[in-house]
Amino acid sequence: MTDEKGTNANEETENAFEVPLKLLLETSNHSKIERSVHDILRKNFLEQRSITWKPIKVELIVNTSLTAEFFAVRKKFEKAAAGNRCEFEERYAFLIENDTQILDICHNGYHCMETSFNVLGHSKYGIYVCKYADVCIRHASVRRTWEGNVVIKMIVFKIVEGKQTAALVRKGPKLQPIAPTAQFTSHCSVITPKETDDLEKQFDQSQIFLYEFDGREAIKRPHHCLPYAIVSLIQDGSQWPLNFDDLDTDTNILETDTLRVIAQTDDPLLQNKLKENIQLAEAATRALEHIYEEEPPP
Repeated sequence: MTDEKGTNANEETENAFEVPLKLLLETSNHSKIERSVHDILRKNFLEQRSITWKPIKVELIVNTSLTAEFFAVRKKFEKAAAGNRCEFEERYAFLIENDTQILDICHNGYHCMETSFNVLGHSKYGIYVCKYADVCIRHASVRRTWEGNVVIKMIVFKIVEGKQTAALVRKGPKLQPIAPTAQFTSHCSVITPKETDDLEKQFDQSQIFLYEFDGREAIKRPHHCLPYAIVSLIQDGSQWPLNFDDLDTDTNILETDTLRVIAQTDDPLLQNKLKENIQLAEAATRALEHIYEEEPPP
């Protein structure tokens, strides 16, 4: 049945009962999904050398509301890009935080929170993510006191940068933080980090500052940052990764919508979740049937 506006009443009723999903789903060890996430980390190392932290668990983040908003903002960036792929091309970025903060980001998205870290923009008006997984991990390792076999958790984000402008890193209490730049959606460092830089400089220059305007005001949660997976890492005396030789030939690509990834997987843990959770199984089926405006090929 269709109403005067041309809306299908049955479809409207069906959508009304679709409750947004917010789940963390552990993947099986040595599964294709786990290997793909490990490869994402390896491909996003600043330095092709091993670190002392080893991944022990990968969890996919399912958040239907955040995913839909990410697709919508990417589409908006693409329309405004005039063919400039850099503005709407998906990239990966990383953040290490405590368990409480990570859970909040997975459920509610990554919100601005004013801190003393304002190297590329005022933290009150935007969020920080790191370009390089190894820099993010090594920096977290030295800035805290770890006792025993402490597990650290790193969020893997999918981001689109939109219109980006470069800024000089600003540090020090006497320097005013940079405000978000009108008509832009992200800041990066003017200076590219180098392998010869000290860790602090690498970390500062590896940051991406993301923000989004609603009119003249910066909103509290930029939509072009999608929490995608959580990687748990531990120090056990070993080195990881053992090599970087196969990165150029690897073709494992994970889709942006984690529900589509789950719907097509042969991962035993995820298959069990689909059997146990009817709502998840139905959502995964709908996601697989849905035609997305996926990122266009280069």
